[in-house]
Amino acid sequence: MGRKMRNIKSISALVLTGVLILALSAFAFAEMPQDIKGHWAEKEIAKWVNKDLAGGYPDGTFKPGNNVSRAEFVALANRAFGISGGEGEINFSDVKDTDWYYGEVKKGENAGYIGGYPDGTFKPNGNISRQEVASIMSRLLDLGADASKADFTDADKIASWSEAAVNAVVAKG
Repeated sequence: MGRKMRNIKSISALVLTGVLILALSAFAFAEMPQDIKGHWAEKEIAKWVNKDLAGGYPDGTFKPGNNVSRAEFVALANRAFGISGGEGEINFSDVKDTDWYYGEVKKGENAGYIGGYPDGTFKPNGNISRQEVASIMSRLLDLGADASKADFTDADKIASWSEAAVNAVVAKG
């Protein structure tokens, strides 16, 4: 779990700050995107781009100040954890086979680490929340539940559906 934990720590450090976009596309950069120069996460972004974990937008930008969408995070997690496959039908009404993220969402759903909303949607373009990231990380790393409460000043705002995952991720550091 050492490599997985390092990957997930890198992922969580970037996502939990809520400022790094991990836009993934079919387009590869001929050179490093210019809009990451001087950004606080420039070195990490460059590493991820060089390892084909993250890409960018078709116009050659990375947009590191944007929030991360649910679809972008799933695509990154699939690449970071080597998740492949994606047979069968998608169970989300708002994910169409023409969407760039269709295959990525299908992989995440088949791997069992993502879920949707009670209305049958996935909301792929919605910003991913820290609670959702914790839930995904908990499933990817098979962390189970941790009984100890996370010590956050806003712990009372942690939704009941994510509380066990948040506690488990915090317990693992």
